[in-house]
Amino acid sequence: MVYNVGGIEVLQRPILAPETDNGPPKNKFHYEGLQETSTVLPKGHQKVPGASAAAPCDVRFDRDVKVALRDGTRIRVDIFRPADLPADAKIPAIVAWSPYGNHGVGFPNLEYLPYRACVPESRLSGYEKFEGPCPYDFVPRGYALVNADSRGTWDSEGDMVFPGTQEGRDGADLVDWVGEQEWCNGKVGMAGNSWLARAIWFTAAQQPKHLAAIAPWEGLSDFYRETFCRGGVPHTAFWAANGNSFRGRSKMEDPFSMLDKYPTVNAYWEDKRAAQENITVPSYTLASYSTMLHVYGSVRGFREINCQDKWLRFHPWQEWYDLYAPAGVVDLAKFFDRYLKGEDNGWESTPRVRLALLRMGDQDPIIGQEEEDYPIPRTQYIKYYLNNTTKSLDLSPPNESTSLEYLSTSEGILGYDIKFTDATQLAGYPKLELYISCDGHDDMDVFVQLRKLDKDGKELNQINYPMQELQKFGIQKREDVSWLNIVRHLGPSGVLRASHREIDESKSTHFDPFHPHTREDKIKRGEIVKLEIGIWPMGIAFEAGEGLRVCISGHSLVLPEYPGLTQDQYNVGTWKIHTGGEQASFVQVPKI
Repeated sequence: MVYNVGGIEVLQRPILAPETDNGPPKNKFHYEGLQETSTVLPKGHQKVPGASAAAPCDVRFDRDVKVALRDGTRIRVDIFRPADLPADAKIPAIVAWSPYGNHGVGFPNLEYLPYRACVPESRLSGYEKFEGPCPYDFVPRGYALVNADSRGTWDSEGDMVFPGTQEGRDGADLVDWVGEQEWCNGKVGMAGNSWLARAIWFTAAQQPKHLAAIAPWEGLSDFYRETFCRGGVPHTAFWAANGNSFRGRSKMEDPFSMLDKYPTVNAYWEDKRAAQENITVPSYTLASYSTMLHVYGSVRGFREINCQDKWLRFHPWQEWYDLYAPAGVVDLAKFFDRYLKGEDNGWESTPRVRLALLRMGDQDPIIGQEEEDYPIPRTQYIKYYLNNTTKSLDLSPPNESTSLEYLSTSEGILGYDIKFTDATQLAGYPKLELYISCDGHDDMDVFVQLRKLDKDGKELNQINYPMQELQKFGIQKREDVSWLNIVRHLGPSGVLRASHREIDESKSTHFDPFHPHTREDKIKRGEIVKLEIGIWPMGIAFEAGEGLRVCISGHSLVLPEYPGLTQDQYNVGTWKIHTGGEQASFVQVPKI
């Protein structure tokens, strides 16, 4: 198809066929071809005998069902529902939408992840979509689970698209088709994390009539600003690896070529910013701090959803581990029971915000701290001023302006420290206001990160899984854990290209600057410019004597998500960091 957004033709490229070998380690749930069947998985059935979870009840499995979208394109869905329902029984449904493959055939999957994300194979059925709910968790509770292969993926017709209003319209069509099925009570929910959560934002913004509740468990909401070109800096390595996992019969959208052709925001990129203010159904949003993709979008969704019946829970772990944690499944089922079944189960008494605070190192996180809203109403925004002379963070700016030189191509890091004299909790949005210049180039990519220090000034980090769970996968000590962002979190980060420093005040707050990214504003060599760099939401608890370090660098400070993913070097020459006087650089932190 010829796909246009706002009059802009969307470029495409070939997509790999479903039969393509994924390479080692081979996906044991490999593609088996279309099988339009309706069968019953009997109680006790295991997809992988001796390994995967056993069916807790008889499950009707309708595979590769065709569903026509409004333009006639037919996608393929799998439907799991109780097999022993009376003929006139009506049940609610949960939709999981993504390009990752139905009935567990897709790549990526947990087999490819370090330590299987601490989710043992025996925990899941093998029929779940990657990053989606497991049928065995919800069918016994009286739900249908509908897994959808999105447009153009696997054996669904059409050309694959990345999340935007087109995918939202497709998702809305499926939701309303499900709501009209004879076995459905007319109420449909959506759940899942990452791509599945992004699809929820765009689908819910279309306001399909049968959508009754959503559970976006971690999902970015603005493809350009939050990941692909965050801060105006291209971050394409992860998406290149991700793109190689897609399978289909035709073509796929090519955002890489689109970024080459349209490096600043236009109608195409704005189409990939979810209109979360259009969402009016009850929502249960999940967020963590460690993902390099979803922190900001998850929190923005909670803030902007236009419904009072909304809840936000932060957790301290990696997203896939939390998605399948039994306690989380029970919590999610209670939410859906309230809004898809109409049960009066007391869900409304659930705290509006449940906060997690990382303590890092060997200290266990604080989990479930109850708060009224987010950002937390009792937040004090404290400014700590950078001091070049002492490399410290001070409550008052230095009287005299000074500059500190830093080679922008260096692997080193500039650090400014403060030690807290009292126990301190920082939770919410930090930001850095930095005065900087460069004599050798007309632009700069500035990377920042906040890191926690122990009482001896040593940097700490967070392991994204409980150590007792890692031990089940052969990891006995913290030092044995891989240095990847999936499993280690160093601290909240921010990034900005100097030529993208423009601020849209109408969309900004005093804690969260909004960059339109609609033009490039190069700097004069040697010119001192002010960069207002938003840092993603944080949640860290400090004991008296522990400290905070503001790190500034010319290279990415976030660990790679997978081995070999690197950030291209754009910087040239020596920077000057300016502090004090009229160039009073500072970091603003959210203290509660």
